[in-house]
Amino acid sequence: ICQGSSIVLSDYVESSTGTVKWYSNSGRTTEITNPSVARTPQSNPTYYYARATSGVCSSVDKTLTVTLSPQPAITLKAAPTICEGEKVTFSEYVNSKTGTVTWHTDANCTSAAITTATPNQTTTYYAKATSGDCTPAKASLKVTVNNKPAVPTLSADKTSLVSPDKATLTAGAV
Repeated sequence: ICQGSSIVLSDYVESSTGTVKWYSNSGRTTEITNPSVARTPQSNPTYYYARATSGVCSSVDKTLTVTLSPQPAITLKAAPTICEGEKVTFSEYVNSKTGTVTWHTDANCTSAAITTATPNQTTTYYAKATSGDCTPAKASLKVTVNNKPAVPTLSADKTSLVSPDKATLTAGAV
């Protein structure tokens, strides 16, 4: 379960032919008196022990192991500004994380996961951090794309020179 979540022990009993008692220790010295009340495990993992009784007979103990997944979190570095044609590697923009991070092209993070992109216009990408059954954390990264400048044109008033001639070169944008 997700760290900080609660469980109800009685929800984990599928079937029993007797009365099920829950214990917080394997020696069965600490009985949990109300297993239908939600409780929040504090240690990782947390163990609970169930035993069915009927009259003087008892079953073998059954152990419920509760593993706590950390709450997912993600913070991103400053969004990049790139020139068109340049590639963005998303892992370079994760500042800190808890859980597994995947990157997507849609805000719901349902598109196929990607690790890089070469956008030709300003585009927002979305990171999703997941951990166990916890609610994912999300963040967005807006990649600003600048157009490449045009290749300059060059012209000369003379195409061949003989010393001491001089030529004038002119540069301009297309």
